[in-house]
Amino acid sequence: MWPKLACLTLLFALANCNYNGYKVLQTEDIHSQAKTIELIKFIESADEGIYDFWVSPRVGSYAKVMVAPGHVSEFEKFLKEQSIASTLLIEDVEITNQRASTVQNVLRKLKTSSRSIDFENYYSSDDIFAYLHELEADNDFVEVETYGKSYEGRDLKVIKILKAGPNAPNIFIEAGIHAREWIAPAMGTYIIHSLLEDPENAQYLDQFNFHIMPSVNPDGYEFSREHVRYNVSSYD
Repeated sequence: MWPKLACLTLLFALANCNYNGYKVLQTEDIHSQAKTIELIKFIESADEGIYDFWVSPRVGSYAKVMVAPGHVSEFEKFLKEQSIASTLLIEDVEITNQRASTVQNVLRKLKTSSRSIDFENYYSSDDIFAYLHELEADNDFVEVETYGKSYEGRDLKVIKILKAGPNAPNIFIEAGIHAREWIAPAMGTYIIHSLLEDPENAQYLDQFNFHIMPSVNPDGYEFSREHVRYNVSSYD
């Protein structure tokens, strides 16, 4: 399930924008540090909106790059000059995005749980916080506390699972630091779910107290849900 969510993240993040004609290319594994640096420099020197890394390059691995219409030949020319092979991964991002959104809508309609969230979709900070309060209402050893406000005034909420008592070790987990990493709040929320709603993990509640903040950066997270992905750097 989680690999599927990680792949679909890039598509759901584009839901509020139109990407007709945008393509995604994947390079071969790049084993040269010099070539990796040149690729990064090429992408970052271009005008905003032309290129966006879906997977950033690192030595020994591949990169995935979304390319705006009219710039594929330019990008392929650069790759050829650097002797970096590539393959076309997505022919049209908008078409693929629409298909992914349709799948997401179907999954939401099929949802049978009474909870505010499931683990087949990505949710807003408010939806995640609503789920925390549901768990608080269902468990007398669970507390949801607001530690403060974000720069834009959003709540910074922590769920405290305190069944083990005051003398037990405390485990602190923070998720969602970077705006683009949608998988992190989802994973933080899933850890909370696993601890409180999966009987197989009940033993841990007797050994440790947990303090979990599933969305450390709600401003950046919400911005990335509503805007183009390559404009989120100021929120990280």
